[in-house]
Amino acid sequence: MLCEIEKRKCVWLIVRVFFTILVATYFAIIAAVVVHEAVGHGLVAMALGGDFRGIGIYWDGMGWADVDIIRLSPVRQAMVFAGGFISTTIVAAILFFSSFRLRKKPFSGVVITPIAFAFLMDGAPYFFWDGIFKGGIGDVSGILRLYPGKALQIFIISSSAVLILGGIILFNALMYRNLRLIFSSEKNNRKTGIIIAAVLFALQTLAWLSFDWSQIVTVSGINLWAHLTHIALTAICLGSVVAIVERRKNMFDTDGMSGNNKCDERC
Repeated sequence: MLCEIEKRKCVWLIVRVFFTILVATYFAIIAAVVVHEAVGHGLVAMALGGDFRGIGIYWDGMGWADVDIIRLSPVRQAMVFAGGFISTTIVAAILFFSSFRLRKKPFSGVVITPIAFAFLMDGAPYFFWDGIFKGGIGDVSGILRLYPGKALQIFIISSSAVLILGGIILFNALMYRNLRLIFSSEKNNRKTGIIIAAVLFALQTLAWLSFDWSQIVTVSGINLWAHLTHIALTAICLGSVVAIVERRKNMFDTDGMSGNNKCDERC
């Protein structure tokens, strides 16, 4: 009887945790688009002397801002183009820092970390691919039309690549650790780790595949290149994180792994 009750509690915990992750992720995707368009483009355009007429947000995470910046200087136009990326990246940095500070509260971490990741990936991959295949309707294409220097293009691509790689590593490290803490009472420790890693990989793969890059970067085959690159990076980074965490249990500050903290967080 007690065994059956424990199993039901475990199933309910699994459902609650992963439903929370899914809801937080979708909310974050939409919220990131709102910040990108309304704050990064709209309010920045207004602050610099342009006009902001409104935004449009679609259920798939695509959005647009209706701004008039034709009267602005090239520098100010470039600032408006870059505003979306900068605004979401700043929010992502704050949220990742908050998630790390709350590392003793794993359930809080599995809510905040996907939101931080969604905000970071709203801009970094966008700037990376638009920087490589310039000439489309994206923000980087707009910046490079104003300032077509090769050095600027290389800087945008390289800095975006660093953010993508760093974001994937940080997301998987925090999420894997937090989920390991939440499900630390499971008897089959190795099997639990494999399941957590598989679910994290599946969630990220689904998120990568859900975006249609051809809406922004008008190059044949862009979806194939982008999806394969992102999924491959996810697999490599997640695999590395799992290997390191399992080999070194004290990779992070593990004060929160005491029995009382784990019990308090799960209750």
